[in-house]
Amino acid sequence: MTWIVGFCGGVVLWTLLEYAFHRCVFHRARLGRLLMGAHLQHHARPERFNPFLGKALLAGLMLVPLAMICSRTLGPRWGGSIPLGTFMGWVGFEVLHARIHRRAPLGRVGRWARRHHLRHHFMHPDGNFGVLTPVWDALFGTLAPDEVVDVPRSRAKGLAWLLDRRNAVSELAIDAAFCAEYRLIGSPSAGSSSSGRQAQVRAAARLPADSSVVHTTIEPATVSSPPSCPAST
Repeated sequence: MTWIVGFCGGVVLWTLLEYAFHRCVFHRARLGRLLMGAHLQHHARPERFNPFLGKALLAGLMLVPLAMICSRTLGPRWGGSIPLGTFMGWVGFEVLHARIHRRAPLGRVGRWARRHHLRHHFMHPDGNFGVLTPVWDALFGTLAPDEVVDVPRSRAKGLAWLLDRRNAVSELAIDAAFCAEYRLIGSPSAGSSSSGRQAQVRAAARLPADSSVVHTTIEPATVSSPPSCPAST
């Protein structure tokens, strides 16, 4: 029983750590400039992920002090079960995060998870920090409303599952199955070179005005256009 409770507690602990790192490190230049730069590259190119093995090694090294603290304060069983649950929570996060960007949803929960996370990418970079669960966002006041997701055309090609493949060669269009949940905005060449857009990115990502990583980051959805969905036949 101790191992089961400890393991489940470790998974819950990971969801809190995920939220805290995402909000307080990956979007804060002062606390994690190197990590933030890599993360905002992912915002700029949603299909881009850092190598799994490197992240696994870093996660394993971070679990060592957690195991030592749990062992000393709670005993060896807790010292093994809590870090194991935390590690498996991280594995679940990596798998789900990759699927959100690379695979179409299989059900209602999957559709919600994609809307929730992609809303963080394209509309509310200062909210929806949790990927595995919205609980911490709701608790700490960073949960964005569940609304239609505006996807910039310049980022849409990184979400192949979202697009109508019949129009892949010509104009980008949202697949008919997702037209009620997503819409394309802007132009394919809308870039982050505009000083106005860069200022918005800095504000949304909580970056200082002289940040050197802004030009590779998020493209805020500021100007809407009619939904780009395949015409019904």
